[in-house]
Amino acid sequence: MRHESGASKAGKGVLGAATAGFMELFLFHPLDTAAKRLINHRGWEAEKGGLAKIIFKDASNGTVLNKVSSLYKAFGYAVGYKMLQRSLQFGSHPIISDYLKTNYLPSFKENFGDRMAKTMISGVSGIIIGTFEVILLPLDALKVKRQTGVQFMSNPAYRNPSFVSSTSKSPLPILQQNATLSTSASVRPSPPLLLFNLYRGATWTAARNSIGLFALFGTSTFVKEDFYGLGGPESPPATVFQLFTASLCGAVMSIAVAAPFDVIKVRMQATSIDSVGRISGIEIFKSLMKTEGLWALTKGCAPKMVASGPKVAFSFTVAQWLTEYFSRQQ
Repeated sequence: MRHESGASKAGKGVLGAATAGFMELFLFHPLDTAAKRLINHRGWEAEKGGLAKIIFKDASNGTVLNKVSSLYKAFGYAVGYKMLQRSLQFGSHPIISDYLKTNYLPSFKENFGDRMAKTMISGVSGIIIGTFEVILLPLDALKVKRQTGVQFMSNPAYRNPSFVSSTSKSPLPILQQNATLSTSASVRPSPPLLLFNLYRGATWTAARNSIGLFALFGTSTFVKEDFYGLGGPESPPATVFQLFTASLCGAVMSIAVAAPFDVIKVRMQATSIDSVGRISGIEIFKSLMKTEGLWALTKGCAPKMVASGPKVAFSFTVAQWLTEYFSRQQ
């Protein structure tokens, strides 16, 4: 049997994960959009037009085709984001997990016991991946803005080139106009600097990703190794059903523990990138507690359980199966 190099293994993992990410996106993007719009809806009061107005927005009174099409907002951003995200998550997890097992398995066994060592290694690998996943935040932020209907630029001087040319050819009046349009006395930053605002909520996103992936990978490994008994060297390969059920358990646990962080993250992202002033997650949390109550931290959790649970399980299962399939073809 020919030994498979680390680069070859990584390449197959990334290819399988990227393919799974695209399939997941095509099938489940509408439900993800509905969840984002519910999360971003302020207050519990009824929206004029009912729940349909919140979910479908301007297409709420349109045809079924128009309603479905409205839920595919930001599909272009989502393709790039999701394929990169799943490649990073599912493609790099086996590599990081193998590295931790090779170098730190005795330490994990000493601290967590023989039974839980591999589960904790898998979870810690998720924390590492979740932290580095923040680099993809701009694509995620653009996706959320399009899904929730937030205007990318609120200032017409940034949004419409004709506004600038019709105002003046001199930059000074434009800056004065920007200050007038602003709710703050300070001049808005230049457009290149505005792109840094796409990293708004990076700390909350890192926390949400880390705790979510810890739960996803840790729970999935626990179910496969302790429930199905697939952890031994002589264990048979996991079946598709076993992979799916283990992934589903991990996905549900991941959504449950990361939901509060997700609410804060989405509300920080659902603003125009040229909005003035720093938006503090703590301030959003305090305002949310005051006006909406503790249960607001669970907003969007139900559709995420219905949509994200199966979609993450689907993607994780397909990624693992395709990786094994590509390996068998060698």
